[in-house]
Amino acid sequence: MRFIKDVLTDFVGTLSHVKGNAKVITLTQSLWSIPYNLYNPFITQYMLALGLSGGQVGLISSVGLMFGVVISLFAGYATDRLGRRWAFLIADLVTWGLGCLLWAFASDFAWFVAAGLSQSFIRLVTVPYNCLLVEDTPPENRLSVYSVLNFTIILANFCAPLMNLIINPYGLVPAMRMVLLASTAVYTATFVARHFLLKETAISLRRKAESRSETPFSSLADYRRIVRELFRSRELLLFIAIRSLYYIQANVRGTYLSVMIVQGLGFPVSTLGTVNVASGLVALAAQVAVLPRYARRDAHNPILAYLALAVASNVILFLAPAGNLPYLMASIAMGTFGLIILQMLIDSTVANKMPDADRASLIGLATLVMVVTSAPIQYLSGWLADIPSIGPRLPLLVMTAFLLGTLWTCLVSRRHKAAAGEGRPQAG
Repeated sequence: MRFIKDVLTDFVGTLSHVKGNAKVITLTQSLWSIPYNLYNPFITQYMLALGLSGGQVGLISSVGLMFGVVISLFAGYATDRLGRRWAFLIADLVTWGLGCLLWAFASDFAWFVAAGLSQSFIRLVTVPYNCLLVEDTPPENRLSVYSVLNFTIILANFCAPLMNLIINPYGLVPAMRMVLLASTAVYTATFVARHFLLKETAISLRRKAESRSETPFSSLADYRRIVRELFRSRELLLFIAIRSLYYIQANVRGTYLSVMIVQGLGFPVSTLGTVNVASGLVALAAQVAVLPRYARRDAHNPILAYLALAVASNVILFLAPAGNLPYLMASIAMGTFGLIILQMLIDSTVANKMPDADRASLIGLATLVMVVTSAPIQYLSGWLADIPSIGPRLPLLVMTAFLLGTLWTCLVSRRHKAAAGEGRPQAG
């Protein structure tokens, strides 16, 4: 009871720093994250149950990511031209409303490709979502925003075992169809209601007026300016690289973790719900006990430490004997603890380093880099997962490679910061 009281006290205290649009998004987030955490742990198994191979799962992900490249190119322009609120609403309805509807009725590869194309609009969601979260939020409060947001997502993890109550009597495929249809209805109602609660930011109103004289293709020319300015700020360039590398491995983990657990380690599908609960408990502990310490500290050292922890968790899972629950839970606990803090530290640090005027374009560019790289990586991971015997574990090697790449980039960033500090004139 004391722990629960401390958790609620911490949540209320952190929430007091979250205002405006950020508060609207964080308070409505659970209406997205609860349905998502019901079906998402099982979505890859759902595809496999309908006859798809691991390679086809990877191909669907790659096709969606490549279509996402096109969307990423115009995401900044669409967000400026439509305004943050309308871009957010339209992209969310296509990504989650239409995407879940297509998943619910899917019967073969073509249906899942269509759903993957719909899901690729998340590349547009990312831009207005991040803009609305931080544009009217003071930099010193942005970690609090991501902390509260993550808290609501963590709590939704505890809903995942409820799927077993539907899967056990009806089977995986009928249960998923029911939950996906219900999710479509909840998403649609939530997104429309949230739209009327959000307000356009001052930056959004200014960019909306300025973009009236722009065209989608003229906005592409603006990327050349953004790229030039980005290369002048090596610190921002390095942090965008860190963000991209992190999210590439996160995409692989999201798609293939269930394959590793079920096909690689031989656990039943019902174990996925238990894994989500364990992840939620560890993430909640990290949120309460650890993250507040980093509110006003340099992010480099903790990022390095938690990257090392995430790498260690992958090694444990790769070497785990089949059916060994302690190995699985140890890996999940270490990985969740490391990755949950990493994500918030990276997101808040990058948000603070981006100039407000170019935020939409920079987020679009960063997303583009991540998506272009992710597409072949997802296909490669699916192809590896189809290799007999050890195949389902091989995506772990891909994830670990990108975590090590992130670690190396962090070390380069730290050396650059140290060199820049030494180069500044000292006060007399």
